[in-house]
Amino acid sequence: MNKRNIKIFWCHPQLRDYRLPFFNIMNKKYTITFFFQKKYDIRHNLDCYYSKKNSIAGFRPNQLTIKDLRELYRNIKKSDIFITSFTRSIYSSIGIIVARALGKRVIVWEEWMNIRKNKIKYKIRDNIAIKMFNCIDAMYVLGKAQKETLITLGYPRNNIFEANEYPGYKYNTIPPKFVKLPFKEGVKIVLYLGRLIECKGVIYLIKAFHLIEKTNKNAALLIVGIGQEKGKLINTAKKLNIKNIYFAGSITDLNQKSYIFKRSSVAVVPSIITSNKSDPGPLVTLEILSSGTPLVISAAVGNAYFVKDGINGYVFPQRDINALYKKIKYILDNDNILREEILYDFSQIRNHEYQAEQIEKAIEFVMNKR
Repeated sequence: MNKRNIKIFWCHPQLRDYRLPFFNIMNKKYTITFFFQKKYDIRHNLDCYYSKKNSIAGFRPNQLTIKDLRELYRNIKKSDIFITSFTRSIYSSIGIIVARALGKRVIVWEEWMNIRKNKIKYKIRDNIAIKMFNCIDAMYVLGKAQKETLITLGYPRNNIFEANEYPGYKYNTIPPKFVKLPFKEGVKIVLYLGRLIECKGVIYLIKAFHLIEKTNKNAALLIVGIGQEKGKLINTAKKLNIKNIYFAGSITDLNQKSYIFKRSSVAVVPSIITSNKSDPGPLVTLEILSSGTPLVISAAVGNAYFVKDGINGYVFPQRDINALYKKIKYILDNDNILREEILYDFSQIRNHEYQAEQIEKAIEFVMNKR
């Protein structure tokens, strides 16, 4: 069957610049209508529309408007395959039910990595999602941890198609643009870049840096990002009397990020698994590696497998402040990790073409399914 004759309705939370190369590849091969739940200011040629609610916060049923429901039904009805993201999303749940009622094939892009045990509301939602597995013809994941979680939850291994995350940009190729920082030129910067939320584990980085600062007055902690934990993190730094710390807010300009990566001696991804959240495959892991900056990453991060301990970075047990301190200190004290080696390892990571190949296999699998 000609791929262009396969009609796909694709529901995804948000069109971001780093996803666009992947969506463009798929759009050239198949006839796709996209439905993005939140609008992002990016130029593209995709056939798409946006949720009238224009929000992806939470999973409340009233988040889905009547207009959205009509669009979901109308587009699923005229498609061959319904692709959606995250089984536990209200968009996905309703879309999957509609697709099954209309006899359509279903592929879910899933990032489920932690199994919630503590809170009743998460148990109920997770159990409902697991029961929906029988309505899903194939799963598409961007990491080994997500795949193993799905298998643990009882989803058939042969129906899972695994790729990997990949950034839209290689930061070692982006010209850096100076960013004014309150540190002297020779200061060694420890960088965090990402959202300031609990599962990102930034509080553990701050506590580890407190130990660094006791012995290294030439080190500084730069925290780039915004989020609900910012106030708590600032208060923690004050209580620990940390002197050389700076909260820079959000920086999204590619050239400025390129400068920050180049200026930093080490970047840290200290994520943890909480009762209701995990960090299955943060893009910043690959952004850091693509810049050549030495990386220290928590073992709880879904794509920590990209880091070869002692070669292109270091891995430490989540929440282990002392282990994190030792890894950062070693990098600050030594120049054993060369940026050229990090960039070489990054060049071996499969790109957007590979992502497309894997989801094409999922599409072929479900089209041939009886």
